[in-house]
Amino acid sequence: MTRPRARLVACLLLASSCGSRRPTVPPRPARCASETVAGLRTRAVAWSQGRWVAAIPEGQSLALRAFNDRGEVQGDALGVLDEPVRPQDVCVSPTDVGVLVAAATQAGDLRVLAVEGDTVREAEDARVSTDGDFALVPRPDEPSRPAGLVYLHRGQTLLRLINRDGAPRAPATCPAGLSPRAVTAWGDTFLAATHRDGITLLVLDDACRVQRRVQVSRDPVEAPPAVAADGDGAVVTWTTDRAWIAGVDGEGALRIRPTALEPDTTHAGLVLAPDARGRRAEIRVIALRRNEIQSRMELYRLDARGTLRDVGGLTAAPSMLVAAVADDPWGGAMVAWGRPEALVSGATSPRALPFFSRVCP
Repeated sequence: MTRPRARLVACLLLASSCGSRRPTVPPRPARCASETVAGLRTRAVAWSQGRWVAAIPEGQSLALRAFNDRGEVQGDALGVLDEPVRPQDVCVSPTDVGVLVAAATQAGDLRVLAVEGDTVREAEDARVSTDGDFALVPRPDEPSRPAGLVYLHRGQTLLRLINRDGAPRAPATCPAGLSPRAVTAWGDTFLAATHRDGITLLVLDDACRVQRRVQVSRDPVEAPPAVAADGDGAVVTWTTDRAWIAGVDGEGALRIRPTALEPDTTHAGLVLAPDARGRRAEIRVIALRRNEIQSRMELYRLDARGTLRDVGGLTAAPSMLVAAVADDPWGGAMVAWGRPEALVSGATSPRALPFFSRVCP
């Protein structure tokens, strides 16, 4: 084996020392209140340059709005696209200079926009088509590297690298059964969780080729899992009859064996909280727990080894549908969720009254 090849394999197996370098954690906010406020209907929320940013479909256009640490609207909206988009088919991802926005139009085009300040750019001849779900995957540990656009088209999952100016590169075909929403960045690689034959973690290069495969659980799962990674390994959550969590270290060894949460729980989000040095301090699972009366959003806090520390309620409603969970640099999050209007007005509309719930670091 040549030296470059040996170093590549070492980096893939030891991501904590080669690929997954966490940047210095910025100072925490002086105060934080775990509040729930009225929100705007979107699944596209991200932390960018000290504030929350959300892409909001508004009638025949798409606008970008900023929110403070409590989820309250700040300033005026910035129009980014004068074309109607498919409901909820929007993603936003931070870059080192602004954000990228991906939106599926009603005509079936997947538009990618680069926003820096008040400037909105779209690369010429950069048409991408999708007939299914998609996700923008940022590289928080490698901000100068292109983000990943993972999308479905004609039964295949494809990956395109997106430069910070919004220009997409050529598509690469991904392994079968890969869900766009179950992909995250791990240093200079991507990490995906598949669920057709149980939970399997795949380390993928920029061409979506499998570099490493780790079987986590063989139990059948219907819905895509959630996956998060840092310099100490990867964690995955999923739901069968209840929510589950498991984790591997940088070498792919199973360090957190599949562990069930409480009965009647459904996983909704996953956040890895760092300490002041950027090492993992805590694992946070956001889950919905339902009974005959209401849904309750719970925060399960586990230590770095997966031992449960605490469970606390975030908010409750007769019924809840989580649209997005976006983390901040300290292990907190903003959860966008909705309460179906049918339970409020007696109508049969699938639309939901939107809210934001802040999870403090």
